[in-house]
Amino acid sequence: MPYAEENAGELSPTELTSPIDEFGDKLIKPPPLPVLEKTQGHLLYDLIIKTILQLENRRDIVILKTIEKNIKAMYIKDEYICQIEQIGKGSFGVVLKITKKTGFSYVLKVGSHKDISYESFNIEMLKHDGGNEHVIKTLSPPVLHNNIMAIVLPFYDTDLRKIIFSKQTLTDNHIKCILVHILIGLNHIHKKNIIHADLKPANILIQANPLKCIIADVGIAQHIDSESMDPYICSRWYRPPEVILKQPYSCSVDIWSFGCILYELITDNILFRGGQCGDLSCYDELSRKPYNVKGGMFDLIQENVKTMRAEKRLAIEIRIRNYDTKLLDLFQQCMKINKDERINAEEALKHPSLIDCVEWIKSTQK
Repeated sequence: MPYAEENAGELSPTELTSPIDEFGDKLIKPPPLPVLEKTQGHLLYDLIIKTILQLENRRDIVILKTIEKNIKAMYIKDEYICQIEQIGKGSFGVVLKITKKTGFSYVLKVGSHKDISYESFNIEMLKHDGGNEHVIKTLSPPVLHNNIMAIVLPFYDTDLRKIIFSKQTLTDNHIKCILVHILIGLNHIHKKNIIHADLKPANILIQANPLKCIIADVGIAQHIDSESMDPYICSRWYRPPEVILKQPYSCSVDIWSFGCILYELITDNILFRGGQCGDLSCYDELSRKPYNVKGGMFDLIQENVKTMRAEKRLAIEIRIRNYDTKLLDLFQQCMKINKDERINAEEALKHPSLIDCVEWIKSTQK
């Protein structure tokens, strides 16, 4: 789910900076519940108003004025407070961009208590021991109202999906910087024994200047030590074979999805355009040969990976665009059909194609 605007800024893989906490100590001790205007009967906007007033440390009657479709302005008496714009929606609820009169923006993700509280729990788990700057963090405690919950998140310039399908040219350094940031975030998530389970370009948020990637949307993340893990995970185009076949899975699920993202970054094309859920024909892009499924076991191809159509195309694109040829080997290590043979995030950060970028990023953070 995107928390970003349509237009991205100019990318520049320079030194990384930490996001500024606009809210400070105000978030820790919210004020008493606000008095909501009786005409605001809709539970969703009751919660939105309640959350914003807590963040503003105010307790007043609020007026909402519609500016245009999906955009409202919030006033307290005659004082303009912020603009509320819906920038996304899904089965869980809606995503809203809140722009204060100072120009500072943040995001409210609003949905059912069950869905949002699970995502909030996952974010808190990942924030433990300081968290990681490449994994999403909340800016305040969640707010609950009549079984609807909101979490407050940073707003970022754009997301990786928009970058890939824009007309911006990504250099070899851009590609490597993006891949390293994703792997740093994944490594942190996996060390917490958590599987992201929905890694895709739309869930990689981008700070444009300086370039920084943040893994977001942990609403269906799976805990490895859980008694039962959900078999229905991953967006269709980034779903590995073991999930399609409803077999046991591990953190290598995210590595397969990462390999799909690597392919997209270099070729500007989606690797697996699957049909209906569980349709194994989505792997035709990787190999013309069909699966042989027997008793839950499967066999796609032999280890002659150099004959795979996707790898041939990737190799051609790497040469044409003058990218590091070692990225092809990283792709191969991510896309092993046998999940136990895939490279893990920590190993990938030591891969020859990325090691120089990793060292450069470390040097800028000193």
